[in-house]
Amino acid sequence: MENPMATNKGFGQIKRPKSLVCYICGREYGTKSLGIHIKNCLKKWDIEQSQKPKRERRAPPDPPRGLIELLEKDEISFEDIERYNGKAFDKYNEEALVMCEFCNRTFLPERMPGHRKTCTKEKPFKPLPPRASQLMNAGEQDDRVSNAPSNAGRSNRPSGAGMAGGRGA
Repeated sequence: MENPMATNKGFGQIKRPKSLVCYICGREYGTKSLGIHIKNCLKKWDIEQSQKPKRERRAPPDPPRGLIELLEKDEISFEDIERYNGKAFDKYNEEALVMCEFCNRTFLPERMPGHRKTCTKEKPFKPLPPRASQLMNAGEQDDRVSNAPSNAGRSNRPSGAGMAGGRGA
């Protein structure tokens, strides 16, 4: 029996099980588990928000476009997974996490007070480079607006800070 984590012959890459990113918590789940998880994750989000003062409460992120169709597919291609995961992570990073006003990195809300102790207006952390999807989005916007200056090298959104750095990893 072949080990699912064995390397692909000729490529030297490790095969990974198919997993999809939850747009609410940023964790990965199997293709058959994500739908079940999202229901529980939304309940958890609502409970956490109900315990906060009303002015601090936030609505959960909206699901990425195409989520339902993806979950209903019998066979999900690698391209489908990559496309969905990019959208889901962007939703998580932009809507579930909170952004530092000084360095534009994103964090879980409960991690922001610790970050703010060292990142100040006078001495902000160095911003992270933009993600590839942000560069593509900037390029698409530049194509629609002719003669507009390109912001492809700069971004207000950090890369994976929320997933790795924001979780205290």
